[in-house]
Amino acid sequence: MITFDGTFYRITDPEFEMTIPAWEVYEPDNADEADATFTYRDGSRRYATLMTLDVVKRNMDKNGDTGDCLAGDTFGARTWPARPGADGKKN
Repeated sequence: MITFDGTFYRITDPEFEMTIPAWEVYEPDNADEADATFTYRDGSRRYATLMTLDVVKRNMDKNGDTGDCLAGDTFGARTWPARPGADGKKN
């Protein structure tokens, strides 16, 4: 179930609850990145930043230019494996 209390979007499951803060500049239908907190039944928490592949590529390209974050190789590969249609063109 997904609920919104004005501050957080909450996605609940029997095993965990995920909360995502509402950012003023992003609408949930078009957000390309978000921070999330996962709280499990035992009370433990995990944190994640969720992002689209476009955001990952933008960050890798920027860091490749600046030399930050292993020169953009943070994710262990400078190029993404090609998949049919990934570039928006018909293959």
